[in-house]
Amino acid sequence: MGRKPLSDEQRQKTRAKILDAAREIFLDKGPEGLSIRPVAERVGISPMTVYLYFENRQAIIIALVKE
Repeated sequence: MGRKPLSDEQRQKTRAKILDAAREIFLDKGPEGLSIRPVAERVGISPMTVYLYFENRQAIIIALVKE
């Protein structure tokens, strides 16, 4: 028995939460202070889950800049 797959809406909400947390850290500590683990902790997910949405820290920064 596995987990039920997330809906597109749930995935979009999680991605938005990741970006919100990353933005807060980025604004507080700058790009050098942004890392996956603190982002995951703020969202309440595992660091590995962040990698399901973003390839790496740089991909998060690029997404923030695009916003």
